Amino acid sequence: IEKDTINFLKLMNSKTYFLRLAKNDINSKGNNSNINTLIWIDFGIMKLCKDIEHFKKNFNILSTDKNLTKKILIPGGKNQKALLTTTEIYWRFLGGIIICPKNLVEKFDDLCNIEIKKLSLTYEVNIYANVEYNNPELIQYHYSDHNYTMFGFYDVRIILLSMIKSEKPSDLINNV
Repeated sequence: IEKDTINFLKLMNSKTYFLRLAKNDINSKGNNSNINTLIWIDFGIMKLCKDIEHFKKNFNILSTDKNLTKKILIPGGKNQKALLTTTEIYWRFLGGIIICPKNLVEKFDDLCNIEIKKLSLTYEVNIYANVEYNNPELIQYHYSDHNYTMFGFYDVRIILLSMIKSEKPSDLINNV
């Protein structure tokens, strides 16, 4: 599908629907007791990841993170929350990865569909920005760029923990 066309936008805005289908499939098979989180990863995303070990490390940590049942985690570019009324792309979120607690999949999909009806068909990242603006308790923003930092949702925690552990700069370097 050619980028920036109506069909492209329809596909990009289907990510939350595909998460819903996956949740329904898991539930219908009766083996949903140990699956608490669903993850969307764009097919071509690995071209942004030059360090496969970094990617694997962060996704291995995801499998043991008990906090993942609380909020949807989406990597994003802009720090500024915004309620969008335009269809021009706004990179609050990057869209290539969505880590969604299973219990929030349907709510997220429903809220995205409401925003699409309000704003019209636009980039999915704009829709996510409006969902976040109207439901700040739902999405956890993770600052990143269109590169390996999209997979670094745990890198920041490691640095912050090191800073808390010691106040001397020399110790910080040794603890990271």
